[in-house]
Amino acid sequence: MKRESSPVMMKVIASIIISIITSELSHSAHDVDAQHVMNQRPQGNITLKDVTKRFGDTVAVDNESLQIDSGEFFSLLGPSGCGKTTTLRMIGGFEPPTSGEIYINDQPTGHTPPFQRDVNTVFQSYVLFPHKTVAQNIAFGLQMKKRPKTEISARVNQFLEMVRLPGYGGRKPNALSGGEKQRVALACVLINHPAAKRTPCRA
Repeated sequence: MKRESSPVMMKVIASIIISIITSELSHSAHDVDAQHVMNQRPQGNITLKDVTKRFGDTVAVDNESLQIDSGEFFSLLGPSGCGKTTTLRMIGGFEPPTSGEIYINDQPTGHTPPFQRDVNTVFQSYVLFPHKTVAQNIAFGLQMKKRPKTEISARVNQFLEMVRLPGYGGRKPNALSGGEKQRVALACVLINHPAAKRTPCRA
């Protein structure tokens, strides 16, 4: 499928990044371990086919079609109000498309609720539990999936190493810098091995 974008979507005023992989650790001393962890998770692709989203008489997304391949780092660029956030919300399952279809791993998911689709979100505000430690924040997703405690502990340590925060597991979020909080937020998402990760950000 060809990637189609309106001229408005191509204006570099703000950006929202949808990433299927993270390049955060490309120069890390733990490159081999990080690559091994990333290779373990399912590979995903995202397709939007003739997707339109209306809010009453307002057309937020107008007949958009695009293909995001597995392993691709993909950015949507455009001014405020052109449909970037709405597109992300539809991919995440927080808004259903008015028409058209969204495919994740080639499966139609346009009307699948968020908790039933393999997509995780890293929010701009990090959304860490302030009363939990770093390790408890990272472990939360696996605990909700009722994974064994031994597995959770091992994977939390593995991902702390991956984001270059070994020894930080016992700290609270208010003891971290902004960059450290961002890395914890990434670990919270990646530990669940999602097929896709959405990261909103601003230019």
